[in-house]
Amino acid sequence: MSIFHQPQFGSSGTWKSVPTKFVDVGGTKFAYRQLGPDTGVPVIFLNHLAAELDRWDPQVVDGVAMRRCVIVFNNRGVGSSEGSTPKSVAAMARDAIAFIRALGHEQVDLLGFSLGGFVSQVIALEAPELVRKIILAGTGPAGGPGHRQGDLDNHSRHDKSRPDFQASRILSLLHRVSQWPKGGPRFPATAERARR
Repeated sequence: MSIFHQPQFGSSGTWKSVPTKFVDVGGTKFAYRQLGPDTGVPVIFLNHLAAELDRWDPQVVDGVAMRRCVIVFNNRGVGSSEGSTPKSVAAMARDAIAFIRALGHEQVDLLGFSLGGFVSQVIALEAPELVRKIILAGTGPAGGPGHRQGDLDNHSRHDKSRPDFQASRILSLLHRVSQWPKGGPRFPATAERARR
């Protein structure tokens, strides 16, 4: 039995139909899309390398947006956002923080996929008061050890018949994970290097 009910998108639509909007961030227009309820703490989706808004799976975005406000954006110089592409993870994180604040949010949850996970970690280090929860998907700390493909192929949790992302699992993580400990999140020393 699915934990989801029939979508109640109201005027926000679905991922395929929601309009792209723009917000001014320090003189640069950032493209973004928002859908789902307008209440509660929004979930900011942070993309993988060389990706823009349309690279997200509509089933994942729509699934999470059934219960949560979802915001996906193009970083500076990516897709339809203005400016020059940042040259570091730290610069991407600063842009993301400025984008979130330009929308007027005081606290968000982050879903960082691949490079977006690196960016999420730096956001949490630089602005811990802004981050309530993080989901890191397909990512690791900067300089952290990788996995060999053979390890992933043989791991029992990597069932190739199922999609990597399931909206119900993402929602479950967003609702179960407790808030950061007092003083903000704790990361291994390797994540600290991504700040520089």
